[in-house]
Amino acid sequence: MNTVAGYQSLTYASSFANKHVFTLPGGAGSLFLPRRLPDGHFDLAGVYPYSIVDDWFLLASSREQLQETGAISIVLVSCPFAEHTVSRAFRNWDICRPFKRHQIADLSLDWQRRISKKVRYDVRRAYKSQTVEILPASPDMAASFWTDYQNLFKRHKISGFHRFSQETLRQQLSAPGGIMAISRDFSGAPLGQILLFGDGRTAHAHLWAVTRRGYQLATAYALFDSIFSSLQQSGYRYLNLGGTAGQNDRDDGLLKFKRRWASEERMTFLCGLVLNRDQHDYLLAMRGIVTPDTSYFPAYRRPDT
Repeated sequence: MNTVAGYQSLTYASSFANKHVFTLPGGAGSLFLPRRLPDGHFDLAGVYPYSIVDDWFLLASSREQLQETGAISIVLVSCPFAEHTVSRAFRNWDICRPFKRHQIADLSLDWQRRISKKVRYDVRRAYKSQTVEILPASPDMAASFWTDYQNLFKRHKISGFHRFSQETLRQQLSAPGGIMAISRDFSGAPLGQILLFGDGRTAHAHLWAVTRRGYQLATAYALFDSIFSSLQQSGYRYLNLGGTAGQNDRDDGLLKFKRRWASEERMTFLCGLVLNRDQHDYLLAMRGIVTPDTSYFPAYRRPDT
């Protein structure tokens, strides 16, 4: 397939912004969302959870075109598959630092032999109580997925971009390249679901939700096993399982589970550039920020200052 899908598509980007989406230099995937600031100003942010841009060097070097947007600053999180390119391309931006580790599965390897005996045992146990179906994603799946996704909010104390609306989810299910894995018990009751986006070579696990009963029945193991098998049979090379839930890169239970399936780790980068220094410094002064904390960009949006 190898086409514009998922995070690179305008359909996906538009799910976060009901109005204008900026298409900037860099080719497919160079999509940015305007965020309001006082006095009619705005800044730009790449799509959540990360941007996949065809030409990172073109985007990074297009300072004049970025300034012409009128934005005060621009920020993005880069795709983990571009870690080495991004660290070079954005070295002259105001910030380009490691952000989150992502767990990657190389499906060209013998993943069934590589996973541990304990994981294989949990996979067999899971299939004793459920079946998994892999389907093209569609908007009519939103209601069922949304109900299960509420449990994830509470379990991992999710906030921010992660905690979006059911309408946002419906629009994302319309994006090209969507793949849905759905687990049901033998009576047909849903136990868990995972939404992925794929372009024929690389797939990205986007959202997943498991019911309380699904946790008891090891549903995540059945979902992952079925997804791995289906993608491998379809000719995919890589699957990004993602990182931790929430804003911080921490060793939680979710990350440990993903590591049981991954063959490697890759890093995303937080990259930011001030486009209007005067307005940027004014906003810092309005917040009483004298020395910006480089761990957060733009600093005037830091929630705890």
